[in-house]
Amino acid sequence: MISALRAKRFFSQQSIWEVSNATGILPGKISLVERGLVVARPDEQKKLAEYFGCEVEELFNHSGQMIALQDAC
Repeated sequence: MISALRAKRFFSQQSIWEVSNATGILPGKISLVERGLVVARPDEQKKLAEYFGCEVEELFNHSGQMIALQDAC
């Protein structure tokens, strides 16, 4: 199962480092969020959504958990 966040990053051909540099979120945190091991803070969710040009709800559900790609379809 792949997260919507990781899919957005993969299809936009962005490395974790590039996303980190643009958003100010540590690369390790992005990796943990993508794997569903850590919940991104609301401000981080907003930064990630803005970076990928989408709504927060496309990446995270109401409880802040990342959305798995199969759930997003």
